[in-house]
Amino acid sequence: MGIAIRIVGALGLHKEPFGLSGSSADLRRRVWWSLFCMDTFSCMTLGRPTFGRCRPSINVKLPSLCGNDIQEALATSPRIRHDQVAELDKKHVDWYEQLPLLLSTPQEATTAAISTIQTNIQWRYLNSRMLLYRSALLDYAMRLTPFSTLPPERRHVISQCRLIARESIVYIAENSISSLTAAWGSSWFMFQAVLVPFIYTLYKTLKDITTNQSKF
Repeated sequence: MGIAIRIVGALGLHKEPFGLSGSSADLRRRVWWSLFCMDTFSCMTLGRPTFGRCRPSINVKLPSLCGNDIQEALATSPRIRHDQVAELDKKHVDWYEQLPLLLSTPQEATTAAISTIQTNIQWRYLNSRMLLYRSALLDYAMRLTPFSTLPPERRHVISQCRLIARESIVYIAENSISSLTAAWGSSWFMFQAVLVPFIYTLYKTLKDITTNQSKF
């Protein structure tokens, strides 16, 4: 860890990147702060001095966190506008597509550790997108609004939620990992994903019951 910190320091990653913007600058920030946090955590755990102590010469900014936008939107209001859902989802997809191939492409996984990291990233990526779309499904399920009467953009949001949930369920089922800690995570993400078909089926069933009762 100490060698890694010295290497990134020699590369100047502790300085705010000059002449770079977007994902290139953000990648440098992520590398620096990931190593900084890992060094601090491990040294505190072992009771040793850290190599990455904050000082005025370290002026690199914190990386952008696209997941925070989704969390903030869901915390502000459970009813997110469809255009806001599309905007946040696009940012999330763009972030994933800009990841290094080593973190996003199964063929690039040269070790079991890299494969585990890839799997965890994919789980969280799909879960975040699904939660973003699921807010619309929950809203209309509680209102028992007929699906056919929803505006086209809302039907699209619910359909996307179902597609992403299906993709998440299939990916978790087909990609097992040996780490017990990661297995706990897969159980949680599977639980979140299967709620979507469960809620949708329950919503359709209750709506049919309500419709039939109104005929009498």
